[in-house]
Amino acid sequence: KEEVQRLKGGYASNLDADIEKRFRLDKALTLTFEQLAIKINETYPSPTLKTRFKYSRSALRTFWQMPISKISKSIAMKWMTTYGQDRKAATVKMHFDYLSGCLNKAVEMELLETNPLQGMKKPKVINQRTRHLGESCNREYQRFIDAIDAREDHMRPFCYLALYTGMRKGEILGLQWSFINWKDN
Repeated sequence: KEEVQRLKGGYASNLDADIEKRFRLDKALTLTFEQLAIKINETYPSPTLKTRFKYSRSALRTFWQMPISKISKSIAMKWMTTYGQDRKAATVKMHFDYLSGCLNKAVEMELLETNPLQGMKKPKVINQRTRHLGESCNREYQRFIDAIDAREDHMRPFCYLALYTGMRKGEILGLQWSFINWKDN
């Protein structure tokens, strides 16, 4: 009778929930990152996740067979350094985000206490692109100049303005004389 009372009290104070959480955390000691990724794909079906899973499979092979409880900042930093040597920062960041996102889901699923990669700096991505014809594509540049020079209508100055300033059609059409700084040319 006393044992039943003790157990009832334990359930009332969430002892059962703590035992179950401890069981899940113990199970995570052997759960590999691959198993976690598969479980996340099954639990949260989305085309984006399936694509990330597919592309990250080879990129994250360092972590694939590793138990999620063994993943650490130092291992992730070493991976970013070696994997990122001959890849763009955006690619490394995309795979790092997938890895970290999966570990966040593991925390939600109570398979980890905290995400071991939380607070880690991601590679800085600079998305500046040169969007003009230049020396890198001389043939195309020359063809464009020849096409402009062949015209003898009002479009010729617009084409040159677009080519040398990078302005879009709407910006060119919206120009006003008051925008020109005659003093400083």
